[in-house]
Amino acid sequence: MKLGRVLAVVHKEWHEILRDRIYFLLAFILPPLLMLVFCYGISQDVENVPFAVVDYDRSVTSRDYAHHFIVSRYFDYRGHLGAMNDADRLLANGNVGLVLVIPERFEERLFSGQPAAIQALVDGTFPQRARTVQGYIEMINAIASVSCRWAMCPSVSAVSTARALQLLQPLRLEVRYLYNPELRSVWSVSASMMMFILIMTAPLLAR
Repeated sequence: MKLGRVLAVVHKEWHEILRDRIYFLLAFILPPLLMLVFCYGISQDVENVPFAVVDYDRSVTSRDYAHHFIVSRYFDYRGHLGAMNDADRLLANGNVGLVLVIPERFEERLFSGQPAAIQALVDGTFPQRARTVQGYIEMINAIASVSCRWAMCPSVSAVSTARALQLLQPLRLEVRYLYNPELRSVWSVSASMMMFILIMTAPLLAR
């Protein structure tokens, strides 16, 4: 195939696209719009999950425990609830995706050396999202458990916080993600969607 013939076809098609507004939109406007819609519309990132707290203990320790979730970027605090009926209503309506229920005598049980159970009600409408939220809860709960243990243990309360964490967690795992440190799904989806959109829009320009 001669290069001159290829350039002649390119020149012809270029003028056809510029002359016809519909083809111009299909060639230069539709692909970027599809990239925005698909890449951000099908994002699998789970952040700012709305949650509420039902605190029956109303102690300093229970407030400190809830504060670990409030300051997290994965959850969006929507306030404290007075009873479980309010929690059931918000979960059923989809207003929140998580409700933390802190039982009575929470602080008393911890300082007496007994384990305290925390109930986490997660909206399971979307299983994949619910499993991700469960992972966030378990991670934050582990951090809160270490903080509570440090505050209650007299043998480590006299040392610095960093040293206390080393004593309470002798094994610490550090995980680093290469090339996508924030684990944004848009960076993995955009590359494949670009090829898909090019394959899908090319037949639209055929005459």
